[in-house]
Amino acid sequence: MKIRKKALLLSLCAFLTLSTAALPYSNYTADHTLTAEAALSKVFVDIDGNEHTLGDGTPAVVVYGRPGCFNTRTTLTDIISSGWLSSGDIRIIFADIDGNDIGTVSVFRTELGSDSVFYCSDDNRIGSSYGSRMYSDLGISGCVTLPVIGYYNGSGELLASTTGLQTAADVYTAVMSEAPPEAVTEPPTESPAVPYDAASDYTYELQEDGTVCITKYNGNKSVVDIPSEIDGKPVTRLGKSAFEYSMSDIFEVELTSVTIPDTVKYIEESCFWHQKKLAAVNAPETLEFIGPYAFNITSWLDTQSRNTDVVYLSGIVIVGMHCGENVTIADGTKAIAGGAFVESYCRNIYIPASVSYIGENAFSGLDDLTVYCEEGSYAETYAKENGFTVSIGSDLPENEPIKDHEIEPFLMWDEGGELVQNDDGTFTFVQFSSYSPFWQDGIVISRLDPATGTLSFVKGLDKRDEEIGSVFLGEDYNFILCGNDNYSESDDAIVLRLSKYSKSWDHVADLLIKGDNTYEPFQAGDISMAEYDGRLFIHTAHTMYSIGGVHHQANLTYLIDEETMSVKDKNCYVSASDLYVSHSFSQSVAADKDGAFFADLGDAYPRAVVLQKTGLNGISSASFSSSLMNITGSTGDNRTGVVLGNIVLTEKNVLTPFASVEQVSGNSFNGPKDLYIAVSDKGNGKTTLHKIMEYSKSEKNSTYYINAFIRAGSRNILFWSASDCEYEKNGSKNPDYTDGVHRYCAVISDEGEIVGSITELNDTLKGGLCYSEKDGIIYSAYADDTDNDRITEVTVYTFDPASMQVTAADRYITEAAMNKKNKGDLNGDGLIDALDASMILVHYAGISTGGSGELDDTQKKSADVNDDSMIDSSDASDILAYYAYTSTAAEEAKTFYEFLATE
Repeated sequence: MKIRKKALLLSLCAFLTLSTAALPYSNYTADHTLTAEAALSKVFVDIDGNEHTLGDGTPAVVVYGRPGCFNTRTTLTDIISSGWLSSGDIRIIFADIDGNDIGTVSVFRTELGSDSVFYCSDDNRIGSSYGSRMYSDLGISGCVTLPVIGYYNGSGELLASTTGLQTAADVYTAVMSEAPPEAVTEPPTESPAVPYDAASDYTYELQEDGTVCITKYNGNKSVVDIPSEIDGKPVTRLGKSAFEYSMSDIFEVELTSVTIPDTVKYIEESCFWHQKKLAAVNAPETLEFIGPYAFNITSWLDTQSRNTDVVYLSGIVIVGMHCGENVTIADGTKAIAGGAFVESYCRNIYIPASVSYIGENAFSGLDDLTVYCEEGSYAETYAKENGFTVSIGSDLPENEPIKDHEIEPFLMWDEGGELVQNDDGTFTFVQFSSYSPFWQDGIVISRLDPATGTLSFVKGLDKRDEEIGSVFLGEDYNFILCGNDNYSESDDAIVLRLSKYSKSWDHVADLLIKGDNTYEPFQAGDISMAEYDGRLFIHTAHTMYSIGGVHHQANLTYLIDEETMSVKDKNCYVSASDLYVSHSFSQSVAADKDGAFFADLGDAYPRAVVLQKTGLNGISSASFSSSLMNITGSTGDNRTGVVLGNIVLTEKNVLTPFASVEQVSGNSFNGPKDLYIAVSDKGNGKTTLHKIMEYSKSEKNSTYYINAFIRAGSRNILFWSASDCEYEKNGSKNPDYTDGVHRYCAVISDEGEIVGSITELNDTLKGGLCYSEKDGIIYSAYADDTDNDRITEVTVYTFDPASMQVTAADRYITEAAMNKKNKGDLNGDGLIDALDASMILVHYAGISTGGSGELDDTQKKSADVNDDSMIDSSDASDILAYYAYTSTAAEEAKTFYEFLATE
């Protein structure tokens, strides 16, 4: 049956009939207030924290705030979890800064409510309410579905109360419209205008020198002009995290612009941390100190980093993490902030004599750094005190030209990656890193050669100016998908960049996707890509342009022509296509001759695991839409208790793996997850559901993650992880407790059932999985850290689908690492001893008498142990010294490389 979605409601709420309309007119007076008998009893906690007892003795909390302080992210969960409330029947009363009530919600502490988000408009009244997730983060069982929402006038008298999930704005509108239009005999007396007091927006401390340090911004303005004085005293310091954006703070404000007065000398650590919308920073040249990470994760710093390797503010270096190996700090620079170059690629840096301060951990992780500086300078003293090499002068080594935004290839240790086998039997291994302020965001492409066991770097791509989404290794081309946030909601902003590369990784073309109702790409979802006959399908997620102040999340889908790099069709607007799924928390796509198939984990519309099919030339219309499993609970709850895997196509069916808790009424969504395979007919979507692992009954294990589902020839191989659960602990259920994760695999028939036995894989196959049609083998690659000296090795595991066993684990290392590993072991017996020294002496004797020597090229690399480009008796002497050391070492012996470095 074909399902078409109706227009999406503007919020996650289900709107009910307003109970205010049922209130009799006799309850209203001329000023639209209820009589005293109908008013709720209240307690006031004044500005000084003094509590005034409720008339009926019921505990309550009054939350004070300025107009606008309760924004669209302020939830009752934030207030409940703050620890202010005790058990029992409570009321949460919203009040303005003068103590006037502007709203209340009455709930029972030990139960779940249903309405969630409130904020104040400029007239000191609650303006809107969104969502149905109140208290969901508390993990408490039970539910009260109809909390009370109360409205008060400026005198604290109740205007109306209502229940249900309707918006507060609707309640307020109804109250005003239902009241009889009685004439007011006398015009209200207007209070004199109170001038705006900027100082009231700040919490501050008076310092010993009589100046002010701002410790917290309490205002509600996004454009901030910091005052130069508070209470007649100069503001000289902005404290640690003073303007930091915090999701848990009910008074949080997202800044867009800040102006710092010339009285300020010091900006402390993380001062503006995570103010993602902060795009403009106006600072005086008189600044003397900026602490670590003061502007990290801000739009301003992102923009600066795109344009320069080293970011300065007021003559102070604040970030240099995206620099190359050789860095010259500009003359006249005053200071280098703490953490500025942490874990960067900097190897040589010139620091001018003008620098008089370098912050803590400015060069953390750069043990081989050489500091070029002037003799007698602060930089020289700093370098020597911190163990860096010092070179007097400013003549740094020449930088090699970087093309195509390339970076030095460097594998991330203890990480997997994408793997594909090439036609010549070699492997391409792709790793990418993002989201971290301490690592250079980039993509590293490596080549693994089974014939030599060597790892060679093909290319490193600098992606610091974009959010790395995913890499797709296609049949004819390779693709990289990156994204950009669009906080201005501009239709001209680039939100996605799809880059096409040849199979040898030469750049071919870019497709720039602009606007498309995207506020933040990839948010709360996956990125899945598939191709068929020159068509590339992209199935991911995004948050969208604001609707009533809320950026709703949904899936985001594109059909791309690979040759022309053009968009043929898309799903990016609310309910604009059949594919639209609101609150899609996981996505998967696959395509073959029969069509394109899309799976989503939906939390709202629909609230289900859903599979849909489109044609190959357009994705706006679905030929079927099948709910594989309906999810209990409220629409938009955000908790589903479901994990979705990737779909596999067989000749007749679509196989969709997922794990789920028992979907029963009142479920907390936290219990053990059973493992399912949904088998859907490719023609009509008719689905049969198979539960292949039932963990919920034993309460000892739970599906933790679906690692991969691979079509290997005629077999379907499912890889998943399961966790040990201590479900009963201290008399209470604790399903999230795990003390170990085990990896399993099994053959799944085209009808969705397990064939044969289940195989446990222990810690192997941790990286990306690749099926080779050439030899019928599944490979998995994983990068390991070897000696913390930027020399890594990649392990490729070989998995035989016939035996369902890992049959080999081959290690690939760089040529430099191989030479280092084999240093001194000329005969390859794994030992460094007198036999190796003897081979060197025989070779040395031969070349000393005019001969060619006895060693081949590989052995020569191992024989030159002191790296002086000669093979002679000194190399043999080093080997014999190490042999003597290992023969008498009482404790675990050093490696030969460590021995040479310390002796």
